[in-house]
Amino acid sequence: MKQTLLLAFTLFAITANSQTPPNGLILTKGMTIESEIIGYKTPLLEDAVKWIKLKPNKKAQAVLQFNADIASGKIASTSKTPVPTKINDVTEINGSTVYTGTTRIGVTDYKLTLKNVGDTVHYLLNDGLPFPIPGKNNDTTGVWCFGVRHFPKTIEIGTYLPGYINEMNLFPYDLKTSRREFFNFSGGDGYSYSGFVNVRKTRTMQINSIFIYTPYYVVSKEEIEVAGKKYTAYKLLNEQLSKSNVNTIAKDDPNDFFNDKYTSDKIKENLANRGRGWDTPEKKAEILEKMQTQTGLATNEQGYSVNLQESWYVPELGLIVKSRFFDGTGALQMESRIVSIK
Repeated sequence: MKQTLLLAFTLFAITANSQTPPNGLILTKGMTIESEIIGYKTPLLEDAVKWIKLKPNKKAQAVLQFNADIASGKIASTSKTPVPTKINDVTEINGSTVYTGTTRIGVTDYKLTLKNVGDTVHYLLNDGLPFPIPGKNNDTTGVWCFGVRHFPKTIEIGTYLPGYINEMNLFPYDLKTSRREFFNFSGGDGYSYSGFVNVRKTRTMQINSIFIYTPYYVVSKEEIEVAGKKYTAYKLLNEQLSKSNVNTIAKDDPNDFFNDKYTSDKIKENLANRGRGWDTPEKKAEILEKMQTQTGLATNEQGYSVNLQESWYVPELGLIVKSRFFDGTGALQMESRIVSIK
């Protein structure tokens, strides 16, 4: 559910009029955009034990075939989550255009705000404030903190667009577990007693999850169709780095991925190397084989799980209109797309 929620907020499409307003995006009050998040069961999820035993080259071949079978329609999706977005208002404030609306995932509505200021679109969820996570009993189980995103309208291939950080905190709660345990002891009467017993335990849990979206590397410029109309889009490549801490305090600062020059340069160089050859079959096979030297569950040197993401950004619309999310092995796990615009 976490990945579905995060991917949903990378996709919002909008309709177009004949001309773009001089100080704003092509959004209209009352507009509804129907999108969906599509999930797939990757080879790792299908049989993790079997997957771990495969050699790296066999894993790379399996991932390439899996992704190709999805593209050809041989592999069906395992889930489809509708994501309707509605634009409720469009206002002019101090020379900038502000668009407000809501995005519904499940039964929860998330407030969406886009501020078009000069050459940049600023994208906020819940006005950048913590968003409560509803529980089963109409209580609050934790909070989401969504980072502000910034998308320029003027883009050049080979450059980078800013990244951002999301964070989720679940409040302390009691986790009750039950499992079978074997016992064996001497009864003091010359006999030994053994068997199984159900052991029930309760422990306090508190979870903190960090999701770092590295800067987007601008791979290429291409034409894309959105709701029956063609636009100029920029294909972007970035990584999602994630870590969950249970009953511990995260000692590292996730901002180091942006502020520390060595770490930031290393991430950007890695993305650029992938981006230059990601669409070449030979280069993609080489990259995937290197990824398979791990089980697909291993973390980077900072302890974060790494997932690759492809996105298509349309400056005329000011938003990412399509996205693909790959698991740690390079297999397509989720993708988003537009269903209709009303």
